[in-house]
Amino acid sequence: MPRKQTILLAEDDENVRNMTLLLLDNFGYEVISAVDGEDAVQKFRENKERITLLLFDVNMPKKNGIAAYEDISAIEAGIKVIFTSGYANATENVLLKTHGTNNVKWLPKPYVSTQLLKLVRKILAHEHS
Repeated sequence: MPRKQTILLAEDDENVRNMTLLLLDNFGYEVISAVDGEDAVQKFRENKERITLLLFDVNMPKKNGIAAYEDISAIEAGIKVIFTSGYANATENVLLKTHGTNNVKWLPKPYVSTQLLKLVRKILAHEHS
């Protein structure tokens, strides 16, 4: 049986975090969840050999998603990330700070579960090709 792919989910909204965790779990992914950017960086350090994808909200307390991704990229260059946000200006921030990297994808909120799953599958399929 193939090893489950592990996603690090960082989302400060508990309802969104729990809904996303359940969705990904139901489709066979292992999910490690974090409540903010600092928690995400810590959980990445503890589980870096297992994590294949980051799914980060952009706007979070303590450390935003972009800063957390930058910290994690310093540990694991080339780690893939999907940023999400309900704020229109977050798109511009993500694109400005991460331009030139194809490891970064963007999914505006609110998104439907099929959009998220399709993007996760597409990114993780490239991991194994």
